[in-house]
Amino acid sequence: MHVKWERRRTSLEGKKVQYELVALLVEGSLLEKSENIEVLATLGAIQERFLRIRISKTKAFHQGLFWVKVDRKLVKLSLGKGINQTIEAQILERVPRPSDDWALWGVTCIPHIDC
Repeated sequence: MHVKWERRRTSLEGKKVQYELVALLVEGSLLEKSENIEVLATLGAIQERFLRIRISKTKAFHQGLFWVKVDRKLVKLSLGKGINQTIEAQILERVPRPSDDWALWGVTCIPHIDC
């Protein structure tokens, strides 16, 4: 099993096209033609702009959301600790895992509206 990255166009904001990176869990060699690769699961997706944005708290927040999805999916797949570690290492090459306080940004920096 390997992680394959797919780049997808997500939206058109004004005249600027947005893309996201999607982490796919695949079976088969990444060196082979794509017909020989079976997609087992979509692990998560993140917009490319959140990988390069200079605002560190925004970057960490969105990367944290990505990792929550990946972690939940890996738990659901029950692949085993060794395989999970290998998959996580492959993902870490593209999307860093933020520090544990990443989720506090949403609580402390985003205004809340009382209904």
